[in-house]
Amino acid sequence: MPLIPRPTWAPLPDPPGPDPATATQFQQLAAEELEGIEPGCDQAGAGLAVTAAALTDAESASDQLGLDLAAGAAELDAMTAEANADTLELELTQAAEQDAELGSVDDEIGGALT
Repeated sequence: MPLIPRPTWAPLPDPPGPDPATATQFQQLAAEELEGIEPGCDQAGAGLAVTAAALTDAESASDQLGLDLAAGAAELDAMTAEANADTLELELTQAAEQDAELGSVDDEIGGALT
C-alpha cells in the first residue's frame, strides 16, 4: 500500500488587535464587567448556609415525626386490642345461653303443669 504524504499548510495568521488574554487592560475590563458579582456570591453563600441550617432542622423534625407516627401506630394497635377485648362478647354469649336454659326450663314447667 503506497503512503500518502502529509499535507503542509501555512501557519494561521494572528488575529487583529491585542490578545485579550494577555492584554494589561484585561483585568480592568473584567473588574468593570463583574463589579457586582462578588457581593452577589457572598450573599448566595450566606443564603446557602441559612438553607443548610434549615435543612438540618427539617431533617430533625422529620425524624421526630417518624418516631411519633411509629409510637402512635403502636398505641392505636394497643387501643384496638383493648377495644376488641372489651366488647362484652363473652358476657353476651353467657347471657344468651342462660336465656336459652331458662326458656327450656319454662317449657318443662309449662309441660308439667298441663
